[in-house]
Formats: sequence, C-alpha cells, structure tokens
Amino acid sequence: MSTNQMAQGTVAVIQGTKFERNIAAQLAAHDIEFEQKVRIDGGALWSDSYCVADFLLASIRQYPAGLYLSVKWQDRPGTAGYEKIPFEIARIKECFPLPCMIIVGGSKMERCISWALRQVDNKFVGIMDESQFTRWLMRNGFS
Repeated sequence: MSTNQMAQGTVAVIQGTKFERNIAAQLAAHDIEFEQKVRIDGGALWSDSYCVADFLLASIRQYPAGLYLSVKWQDRPGTAGYEKIPFEIARIKECFPLPCMIIVGGSKMERCISWALRQVDNKFVGIMDESQFTRWLMRNGFS
C-alpha cells in the first residue's frame, strides 16, 4: 500500500467518524436514547465472533425492541456502491438481531441507494441520506 493510499484511508476514517458525530448530535437534539458502538455477539460475517453496530436507538415507536443504525460516509470515488453498502446489508441480515437502517453521507453514495432499497426486508429496513434521516426524525415525532 502506498503512502498516498494510507493517507486517503486515514482521511476516510476521520470523515466517517465526524459523520457519526453528526448523527449522534441529531439523535441527542431529538432526545432519542441511544448507545454507540454496540457489540453484537455471535453470527459475525466472515471474521470475528461479533459485529459492531454504530448506534442502537431505544424508545422508537415503530421499533419498540430497538433499531440499529449503520452510518456510512463516502465522498471520494471508492467502494461505496459496489462493496461497502452490499457488504453492510449482508452483515445486517446475518448478524443483527434487531432491524437496522443505514444512514449514508457524502457525494458518492447516490448510486447505491436505489439498489439498496430493493434489498429491504424485516432486518434491513431502509437506507437514507442525512437530509432524509433528518426528515424521518421530524416526521416521526422525535423533535
């Protein structure tokens, strides 16, 4: 791996972390109880013996047992459409005991959203960008 590739990877991690903070701030602003970086034991896809969800929301009318959120950022050409989102949906369906929604950000996510919406079921319940997520929060009485 080149130094430039490592630098790009570091930038991607930093940007992803900032996007997660933005989502956490929105959840807090809407008085939603949540946990971050929730460990889910068993059923890990192709690796460790556990998975990690970015968020677990409590007190959601539509999902009384809880709702996981997976947060993905992609603002440069890369793996968003053809690797990141399909893998995340497979991981959700295999590992997560509760429904999960994916929240995406960045300019390189548009292509994957329409494909992902066709994968919705009782485990993977949707995908939306940050502005759609904000509207979802407002419309579902979280404000």
